[in-house]
Amino acid sequence: MARLHDVLTTVCRGAAALCALAMIAIVAASIVLREVFSIPLVWANEISIVLFVWTVFLGAGVAFSDNAHIRFGMLVDALPLRERRIAALVTSYVGLVLLAGLVATGAYVAWIYRNQTLTTVATTAAWQWTAVPVGALMATIGWARHGHWTWGSTRRIVDAKDTGLAG
Repeated sequence: MARLHDVLTTVCRGAAALCALAMIAIVAASIVLREVFSIPLVWANEISIVLFVWTVFLGAGVAFSDNAHIRFGMLVDALPLRERRIAALVTSYVGLVLLAGLVATGAYVAWIYRNQTLTTVATTAAWQWTAVPVGALMATIGWARHGHWTWGSTRRIVDAKDTGLAG
């Protein structure tokens, strides 16, 4: 599982970087061509939006998979140890339910848009919506890898605060 996770994370991280670089290049070229040469790239805005969506959802999936998402723990940190562990478990499973909902909903929306084409490019709009379940699935794999889904696994994040090991 660890090897699969590492390979998928590397692939998604690279794909997100390529999407971001392509988006920057397309927007820059569009601006230069439109403003300097009066040649607009009519497809640039639409493709940039698709690339942005892929960058966001792949990046979010990688961040979640790397356990690098933002946490706001002021209230939870004030709780006693047992309650912090309970909060960690509840939060973990609520996150899993939300991820499952994103995978299912994103796949459903991509299916709905499978026959609709983009306005300026002759490709299906499902490509844009497919980013949602792909990113959420990547995050779900990260949940399985790093998730705090048992009482014992909550010790890694909760008990570390009591020993001063948490940063």
